[in-house]
Formats: sequence, structure tokens, C-alpha cells
Amino acid sequence: MAFDASVIRCLNQELQNMLIGARIDKIYQPQKEELQFSIRGANGTARLLLCADPSCARLHLTETKCENPASPPMFCMLLRKHLSGGKITAVEQQGFERIVLIHIESYDELGDLSVKKLIIEIMGKQSNIILVNKDGKIIDSIKRIDISTSSVRQILPGLTYHFPPNDRLNPLEFVQTQPDFPTKTRDGEKELLSTFSGISPQLAREIQAVGFKPIMQRILNKEFSPCLIYAPDKKEPVDFAAITPVQYGAFYRIEPIQSMSQAIDQFYAHKARALLLSRLSAELVHFVRNNIERCEKKLGIFAQQIKDASKREKYKIYGELLTANLYRISYGDTEITVENYYQPDTPPLTISLDPSLSPAKNAQRYYTRYNKAKTAEEQAVIQQKKTEKELTYLESVLDEILRAESPAEILEIKEELKDTGYLKRDRQTKTKKAPASAPHRFTIEGYTVYVGKNNRQNDQLTLKLSRSQDIWLHTKNIPGSHVIIQKKDGEEIPDSVIVAAARLAVLHSKAKNASKTPVDYTQVKHVKKPSGAKPGMVIYDHYNTVYVSPE
Repeated sequence: MAFDASVIRCLNQELQNMLIGARIDKIYQPQKEELQFSIRGANGTARLLLCADPSCARLHLTETKCENPASPPMFCMLLRKHLSGGKITAVEQQGFERIVLIHIESYDELGDLSVKKLIIEIMGKQSNIILVNKDGKIIDSIKRIDISTSSVRQILPGLTYHFPPNDRLNPLEFVQTQPDFPTKTRDGEKELLSTFSGISPQLAREIQAVGFKPIMQRILNKEFSPCLIYAPDKKEPVDFAAITPVQYGAFYRIEPIQSMSQAIDQFYAHKARALLLSRLSAELVHFVRNNIERCEKKLGIFAQQIKDASKREKYKIYGELLTANLYRISYGDTEITVENYYQPDTPPLTISLDPSLSPAKNAQRYYTRYNKAKTAEEQAVIQQKKTEKELTYLESVLDEILRAESPAEILEIKEELKDTGYLKRDRQTKTKKAPASAPHRFTIEGYTVYVGKNNRQNDQLTLKLSRSQDIWLHTKNIPGSHVIIQKKDGEEIPDSVIVAAARLAVLHSKAKNASKTPVDYTQVKHVKKPSGAKPGMVIYDHYNTVYVSPE
């Protein structure tokens, strides 16, 4: 994936045709380092995406609508203030660099016309989006760079903007004055990268395969042929290019695309979605695992408390033996040896005494310790059961996160954690609670089978959408989805359908890679949700168990 200067030169031509003369209608910041501009002009409407995320930095026209946060970030608000309604007057590439400048005319708060530049730097970890005024002063940037981050170049409000330092040659200028550049040497790719600006390893390999001058002449003359590259047996593109490449050989499929923006948009659609899913899920996984660890520590404490309390009977015996021998105890005694008539042959037993207490109070002291230990055990057992239920719930949530297939599913799980009090809601933002999304739907031998994606959905599926005679399935004592087989009137569900549905239950559970996993199944009418139980947590009876392996 090479978002290099050749791609930007190709893309710049498209952006000029679409954007020059158009006005900025709306500005959004759906992600921390990503912007979307809604553009209106003589050529119609368009969406311009700008992204400074190091893993997928880019700019292009897009067909994808963004999901926006309820409260726009500060940089988004600043751009709206300075650029909303502004007219795009120019789009230019800085030399043969991965830098694009968008010139915008807009009216300021006093009604005066002002000119600003939005500078997009596509430079890996140093990628940035910077707003600059007509005097070259930085108004702000999507990423502020201070001296602690870079001693060479700071990007901060009020500073004068300077292009990144670069001592490499512009290959488009070089090709016009020199006959050629040797690329067939062993270190040809390395020499190209160290000599010229804007060349990616992919473009360097293409130059080695075709030659420096032919490739550069095509770029100079804007003879572009945008395309996507697909590896053998891959559904998603593995690369894109502004010029049809020859370096991949016959095993790769090259698909021509109408525009560079479309090629980039298609390539990053899957990648950006996967990246967002990974980030959202990683955040929640870390949070849930911390809570699981907290529960496991609490269970260890409760287990120790129960173990310690199990010794309480001796305190009761001490109290009774002291009560029976009060006449033998005097003030100031530190111990007494008595006959332990609770044991066969009544062996002697030495009991410690507090010399500051009376004989009766010494006996009472042991009764008190006995009662405290008994109460501690009772409370520890209660808290142990409560924590075990919480641990079961959190493990089910963790399983859901790891099985989530889209950012929307992760956000739904996040809402569930807010509903259950694990995550705090933003009190300043009033958000409408989103309805539970649709479960997976399968057809097995003519029977409709539903599989929940998360606990909210499991509750909806089992407790509201299913009928009492439908069959409910779940992996036995293993976090996983609720599965429902819809019963047809007047028909018994075949065993083969139950087994196939049980396999779905295993595939959508923590045991998806195990073999011979037990799956319980029963009619929905035998499934109940206890009062106060967390989402997805139910109890059931009158069930059977089938052992299956995912296939």
C-alpha cells in the first residue's frame, strides 16, 4: 500500500476538477485524526476525507458516510469557525512530496474576506492536518507537535509554518534534465529511495522493472491508470497504484478503477473498518479483563476467608470448656489446661487467657470470636456467589467483544456496559438509546435459526422475540450466544436440526475451537431470567444435552 507522491499527483488532478470553485458545506471529525468535508459545487456534491492516522494516512473523495460523535472535537469546531461556507480556490501538491495544500477563501467574523490554507501531510507517523492563515502562521493542527516530540520542527498555534526538511531531489525535475538514472544495480531500490523524494518502495520496484525515465515521463505527463491489486485467493485488495504495475506477475489480479479516489476508498474501506474494530475492541477488552482480574482476586480473598472461618468451631469449644471450668480460673491467669470432653478419652487441652479479663469474659471472648467467624463466613459465601455471577457475566462480555464483527457491535456492547454501570455515561450529553441490532439468521432444513450477537440481543431474542415452544440452546457453562430454533406449527424439530443449531451455538461461543462441546437445549418456556440478573444471564431446567464439534 503506497500512498506516495505519484498517487497524490494522480489524485490532485481529480481533486482540482471536483473541488475548485466548490464550497465547504459541512465539516465532521468522526475519529480523533480523521475529517470529512461535505462539498457543494458546479459539479455536484462530494465528500472529502482527510486522515492523519499513521496506519492509514490519506486524502481522497469518498462515498462512505461517517458516524459522528455527539459532541464535535475542538479542532472540528475550529475548522467550522474558519472554513464553513468557504470557497476552495486551489488544490496543489508541494513539489513531488506527499503534501497537499487546499486554498480556501472565507469571510471572517467581521465580514472581511480571508484566505487560509489547509495543509495535509501524508508522512507516516508524522502525518498531520494543519490550518494556516494568509501570513503562514499556524492557526491549529489536528496533532500538535511540541519540542518534546520533535526538536527539528514544531507544529503549534502561532508558529510560522515550514515544510518538512528534505534534501532529496524532485524526480520530475531530474528526468527533464538528465538522460536517465541507473536502477538495475543490486542496490537500485535503495538508491532510488535515498536520492529522490516522494518515491515509495513499491514505486521503486516498478521503476526497477520498467525503467526510471518511462515511469517518470508517465507521471510527468499525467498518464495515470488507477487500479487495485488482488493477491491470489484474496477477496480484499492488497495494494493500489496510480500506474498499472508489472512487478506483481501473472498470479496477481490487477483491476482497473475509474478514479484514484475510488481505488483508495475501496482499499481503505475494509482496512479502516478493521482498524476501527480493532481499536474499539482493544479498549473494551482491556477494561473487561481488568474487571475479570478484579473478580478473580476477590474470589481468592473470599475463599481464604471461608477457609479461615472453617476453624471457628474450636472457638465455640474453648468458650464452652471455659464456662464449664470457671471455678478453676483466677484473675491474672494466662492459660488453663482442661479436659476436652469433646474428644474421645478427654485429652488435656491448654487454652490461652487474657489476664486482664475475668474468667466469664474470657469465655465470652471465645464465643464472640466464634460468632464473628460465623458471620464472616456467611458474608463471604454470599459475596462469593455474587462475584461468581459477575465473573460469568464479564466472561460472556469478553467473549462477545472477541467475536464482534463490526464497530457497531462493539458500540452496542459498550452501551450494555454503560447500562450495567461498568462504564459511566457522559452526563452532559443526552444520547438516545439505540435499539438492539438484528441477530444472525440462518436456515437449517427449512427451519429458521437465530443467534444472538451480544447479551442485550440475547435477552431480546430469548425473552421477547421467541415463542414458548421454540427451542433454546446454549453451550453448557461456557460463555456464548443464545440460539433459538423457531418451531413450525404441528411439527417436531428433527434431531439433525438441533445438532446443526448446537454447532452454531459452539461456533458463537468461547469454545469455538474446542471439540465435543456440551450444548444444553430446552423449550423457551423453561428459560427464565432471575430478578436483577445481568443482561444475557438466565436459568433453565427440563433440558437435554448434546455433544458437538464445530464443522
